[in-house]
Amino acid sequence: MALPNSSYNIFHIIDHSNSVYINKLKKKYRTKILVTCHDFIAIKSALKKIPESTKTSILGRNLQKWILNSIYSSDFFACDSMQTENDLINLVSRAEIKSKVIHLGTELSRNYDNQCSNNNQFFLSNKISVGNYILHVGSAAWYKNRKSVIASFTRLKKIEAFKNFQLVLV
Repeated sequence: MALPNSSYNIFHIIDHSNSVYINKLKKKYRTKILVTCHDFIAIKSALKKIPESTKTSILGRNLQKWILNSIYSSDFFACDSMQTENDLINLVSRAEIKSKVIHLGTELSRNYDNQCSNNNQFFLSNKISVGNYILHVGSAAWYKNRKSVIASFTRLKKIEAFKNFQLVLV
């Protein structure tokens, strides 16, 4: 996609897997780059840092190496979790001085943080249809930890305020 010839203060790359465009953007537009990082599972798997992950092909390893090498050129990182920021810091030197955790936007109908245990996060929403739902968005891949989501939901259902909630896996 061609961008109009104009001056930009900052470009926001909304997923670190698109960081391969950083150097081209910086060269052409001479601007700062913000990269949002969601997780580094593909990079860590390609580097064989996650023993339980599936084997990454040589093409996949090369792609993840390209992405990782490109990330170094970012001016700032927004990480969607503390785990993602920790992974970033372990993968990219000096990332700790140019990163911040900014959690994904959610709409909480009430604050039940003190009633949820083991650092499991639930995003409450009444937007699916009429009723009370807890929505989990993610595949059934091993690293999405659906087993913990279901176990946490089972514990949550024992709390009176949540007894009529339903779990929706998307």
